Amino acid sequence: GTFERLGREYAQSPVAGNAALERAQVMALQGDKGGAANALAAFATDPLAKSAVAPLAFVARATLLREQNQAQTAVGVMQDARTRFEGALNGDPARRDWVHLLRYHHAVSLFESGKSPEARGIFDQVVREAPQKPIGAEAGLRGGQCLIDEAKKKLADAEKAKGTAKVEQAKAADEAVARAKTGLVEAAK
Repeated sequence: GTFERLGREYAQSPVAGNAALERAQVMALQGDKGGAANALAAFATDPLAKSAVAPLAFVARATLLREQNQAQTAVGVMQDARTRFEGALNGDPARRDWVHLLRYHHAVSLFESGKSPEARGIFDQVVREAPQKPIGAEAGLRGGQCLIDEAKKKLADAEKAKGTAKVEQAKAADEAVARAKTGLVEAAK
């Protein structure tokens, strides 16, 4: 197709990365999410790694991986993206806001891979650094989901401990369950 021809004929063009990103997005829309994720993986090596849109390709790849229940792999992709691009993006006024996008998607990947406390820390950072932007509001909501997730885990652990507690430990287990329930209610506020 057209995108493939552009990639071959104009591989050194400054907009070759844009064409490769668009091609991968079309593949995903056509239902070939695995193929799209593989096409986006090419942004990890030159010449596409030097493309202005390479950070967006990493976000798109991580999103596709999460859609395929590969959140842990997406964590690695987003950590790599942050390591590669955050410094340069912070120095680029036109793309500085992409740093928030990288951090947000890294946190989403962490959350979906069961690492709520780590994710919450990054979501909180995005909220602090982008308070008046939509991504800051979304990060705040996701941070709240992390708090709820953490509180539910504490409650489940406390109830499990209560179920196996001996008579002399029952009161402490009841108190732990009560604290966990209070924590869940507070997280939901």
